[in-house]
Amino acid sequence: MKRIRFLSWTLSLCLLFSATACNRMEDPDLPSETESVSGPREPDKHGVWYMEDLIALDRGFSVEGLYGKPSETLKRTDQPASYQNAIGGALDTGAEIYLTLNHSLMALPIVYNKSAGTFSLACVDPLCEHDSENCIWNGSSIFPGGDKLIFVMHNDTPESSWEGLYVCDLTGSDPQKVYENNGEGMISFKARSGDYLFFSEGRFDPEQGDTYVHYPLLRIPIDGGDAEIVMEDTSYHQYLAFDEGRKLLDVDPEDENCYIYDIKTEKRTLFGSGIIPYAVYEGWIYYIAEDGLYRALETQLDWNMKVLGNEAYSRWDTRFSGYRMYYLHKTVFSESETYGTYYQYELYSAGLNGGDRQLIRIFEGDDGIPVRVHDFWTDGKLLLVNYEQYWNFKNEFNSKFSGTAASSSRPTTYALIDLSTGEQVLFSSDYRNMLAHFYQS
Repeated sequence: MKRIRFLSWTLSLCLLFSATACNRMEDPDLPSETESVSGPREPDKHGVWYMEDLIALDRGFSVEGLYGKPSETLKRTDQPASYQNAIGGALDTGAEIYLTLNHSLMALPIVYNKSAGTFSLACVDPLCEHDSENCIWNGSSIFPGGDKLIFVMHNDTPESSWEGLYVCDLTGSDPQKVYENNGEGMISFKARSGDYLFFSEGRFDPEQGDTYVHYPLLRIPIDGGDAEIVMEDTSYHQYLAFDEGRKLLDVDPEDENCYIYDIKTEKRTLFGSGIIPYAVYEGWIYYIAEDGLYRALETQLDWNMKVLGNEAYSRWDTRFSGYRMYYLHKTVFSESETYGTYYQYELYSAGLNGGDRQLIRIFEGDDGIPVRVHDFWTDGKLLLVNYEQYWNFKNEFNSKFSGTAASSSRPTTYALIDLSTGEQVLFSSDYRNMLAHFYQS
């Protein structure tokens, strides 16, 4: 297959949100346009934009098969894949993609509207202060829940401190609180399975001070009700809810075996040894074994098959969308005694059974040197990739690099690509002056 050259291409995300009404300013002292922006609104020499410039210029990017479609027909109504390791990243509702760029001062997400092909702030209220206490789009974590968004909101005021679990529609409207702790725990949302929400809650041991030592797993109906403890302590457990929230696959840290746990009967049945549950999607449970990725029917776990072997460089980097799976494969591009191995990344897709494999992209710059891919998301029509070019870190092609060694503090680049045409728009994970732009919205 012809190599597709990709000009300039993790999102470490959990997306950050909050679940109360926006706080409006009575008479905001808005900065002027000249105060808020320094320098021209244009991409850098590599074609990479600042997101606030794309928004301010109303510079859109349309994708074939999505642009112009009614948003209602694009919204997700099915259950997205549920991952055991809580994969973060861009959150795709079908009609929109939400993502938070890596700026410590700005937790407010950006939204890409697939139908309109536009970028905007997730909060569209021009009078909102976007503070973490009052703005629905700032200050807490958000997770996919099929036709719902699930928020974990933190409140820490002189009067009280607590964390709460909220359910909203796909636009973030009409938040409903379904659970609130007493401020002495830490909620970690796990998944929606059927009409249940699963979450763990770190709890203190008074004898050991301010240290979370107990992590019970709880289950609560999505429309509210009483939360029940499913497992008393899930510390070091790896588990995955399935069968409409009635069962778990659980790896016990004591014997490292994976068990089927029936929540109602509390019966445990051995599923296998040396395996880790990975994801539930379209009626199948995908799990990782030493020699590859396997799947088994939710309703018949003794019927299983191997899906991927060593062709996926990390089976933790497999994504599911539609009737396809997408995975990264990497090969050695070059090796240096001083700088180690430099890799070439390739993206493949396959059917949910691992068949019909197709090369989607080879990630490299226009000079032929590969980029380092951190993460990707796709719905089969568009591809969103987070990556670094070789000039952003020290390697054999950039031995004079003198910047910070910490990858978490270096800006990365996002590429939003139309898979049918190959066209793309590039934007930075960093902001120039997004705070000022908020009050221009």
